[in-house]
Amino acid sequence: MVSFSQTNIFPQVGNVGIGLTNPTRQLQVGNSSNYSAMYNDYLNTVNHMVFESKDSNDGGAFIFRSTQDSGTKDLLTIDRFGNVGICTTATSTHKLAVNGTIGAREIKVEASAWSDFVFEKDYRLKDLKEVESFIEENKHLPDIPSEKEVLENGIAVSEMNAKLLQKIEELTLYTIEQQKQLDRQRKLIEQLLSKQK
Repeated sequence: MVSFSQTNIFPQVGNVGIGLTNPTRQLQVGNSSNYSAMYNDYLNTVNHMVFESKDSNDGGAFIFRSTQDSGTKDLLTIDRFGNVGICTTATSTHKLAVNGTIGAREIKVEASAWSDFVFEKDYRLKDLKEVESFIEENKHLPDIPSEKEVLENGIAVSEMNAKLLQKIEELTLYTIEQQKQLDRQRKLIEQLLSKQK
């Protein structure tokens, strides 16, 4: 066993302890109730490298921290519940919280509902005058959150995409109906002109 004290190193064969004399892991730092450890674990004949953090509350956090002239900065945090924070430790109810932008080639968001119900025969498409009145009174589209709501609560990407698609599909139905009206008016004009000849 290799044992580390605050000032002495005693190299031997076995586990390595820093700050404790009875390490139970291949590399263990701390004391018997509060420690961080790294060791190999075998699961179904597959070797896994395990990083373990334990405290007296039966679970600690992993924090990758940078020390700079302006102070310390937490770069990556994994808390005892498996929540991950990038440049933040405040994950709230999120499994992943990022204090900054995210760049990706593609992001796939799973959806529980979509907006094609607009094309069902029993869907009630609002009259445009009704939509106009709603906009004048509320300063946003029906079924779309207001600016105040978005600034306070943010948006759910899947839900907002569905709502935006709903508006596009409604706009398409309005356009189709307007085109039908134009066609009827054109036929009527052609009939009137033919009678004048």
